[in-house]
Amino acid sequence: MDILKVLLILFLPVLVVYAKNDCSESYCPKNKFPIRFPFYLENQHPQNCGYPGFNLKCNSQGYTVLNLPFSGEFLVRTIRYSNPEIKLFDADNCLARRLMNLNLSSSPFEPYVIVNYTILSCPSEYPLTFRSLVVDCLSNDTTDLLAFYDGSDYEKYMPGCNVTARNLSIASNDLKYSDLFGLSLTWNVPNCTACEAKFELCGFENYSTSKEIRCFGRPKSGSSEGQPMAKVIALSVAIPISLLLLLIFGISLRIYCNKRREASS
Repeated sequence: MDILKVLLILFLPVLVVYAKNDCSESYCPKNKFPIRFPFYLENQHPQNCGYPGFNLKCNSQGYTVLNLPFSGEFLVRTIRYSNPEIKLFDADNCLARRLMNLNLSSSPFEPYVIVNYTILSCPSEYPLTFRSLVVDCLSNDTTDLLAFYDGSDYEKYMPGCNVTARNLSIASNDLKYSDLFGLSLTWNVPNCTACEAKFELCGFENYSTSKEIRCFGRPKSGSSEGQPMAKVIALSVAIPISLLLLLIFGISLRIYCNKRREASS
């Protein structure tokens, strides 16, 4: 037990020093955009590398995923940091369905845009003058679902259709082509725009658990700060092995000396 305590005393401070700095940019294999504060990758970054609610993960296909508490998982198309925006899309290619029930409660995000729509349900055999308004993934063989901005007069030209929703606030400029344009969300907290404007990184003050943030200079190319995880892995292997070998050598030397002493007496 005393030996274990010695190892922990010698080994843990070194790991803490390097692990707390393990907040370098990361990527999911299928995406090219960097993941950094306020975002962090689950199982790759410590939680203090990101702001609460900004946790991402790489799915089994290698794509970046954001889980919204009351709306489920979305694939991430891109992240902008200088003008805060995260663009999401639906893995099943029917973002319109999810936008109609989007709930951002308990998340740090808010819609980039909000547009009020009227939704019409029309028989598919009904001659539609405005077929360009049909949301394909919400329609089927018998019913077409149309979406248009509130205040438009399309409704009066379609007497055979039923209004299924009016004044429905949706986070999309174009519900029909939402799969093409994606869902754009933004955030106000934490505000890292000042850091980004100076081409610096943003993060927690002193890597603490508080929510105070500050700007950090970017590590220079080739700097050892750019490879903190490699340091942690190397140290986590090299230090215990070195200490163990040193301990074995010390014990062996002591046994040898004791035997020599006994033989000479």
